[in-house]
Amino acid sequence: MVRELANGLMKVFPTLDDTKRRIALATYRLLARGVPASPAEIAADASAPVEEVRRILGDWIGVYTDAEDRVIGFWGLAIPNMKHRFEVDGVQLHTWCAWDTLFLPELLGKTARVESACETSGRPVRLTVSPAAVESTEPAAPFVSFVTPDASRFERDIIKTFCHYVHFFRSRDDGETWVAKTPGTFLLTLDEAVELARLKNQAQFGRQEQDRE
Repeated sequence: MVRELANGLMKVFPTLDDTKRRIALATYRLLARGVPASPAEIAADASAPVEEVRRILGDWIGVYTDAEDRVIGFWGLAIPNMKHRFEVDGVQLHTWCAWDTLFLPELLGKTARVESACETSGRPVRLTVSPAAVESTEPAAPFVSFVTPDASRFERDIIKTFCHYVHFFRSRDDGETWVAKTPGTFLLTLDEAVELARLKNQAQFGRQEQDRE
């Protein structure tokens, strides 16, 4: 099931050539500072022409900018306050959904401290996620809700139509209670969600060790 989900995601996520991959990773790295990222900064970090960066960012869905055209939210990572807190190197960031917290550390090459809330009980869910693995969780075995990948969901509004259905739950019972009332959703174990994150990163970005060298 996890591999089928990963294949479905890659059908709706943007295909990245080498230039686009560098631009995406540069955008993530700069956002992780906790300040908006300008196209000029992204271009310098990605070793790409600034006009090409502007064009590519403008073509992609899931890119949010401020009044000065600086990126403040990009493919799961956000500076503005959201439900899922994501702390990297002491910088307080946020993510759009629970699953974002599992794939972003590998792309950033940094360990993240995650704090969210169970969508059913409202009680806290905390994780420490390194680039290689989930190092710790509270509770011991949280669950993650998910929704079948659908290009029309992404194109309309990825946050409202996809991310708002992807939450943490403190227990299987909490997750099943919510899924039963939310058509089109299903439950993943944390291990399944982590494996899905790994497959997605590998398919979209390749081996991060090579990209960071």
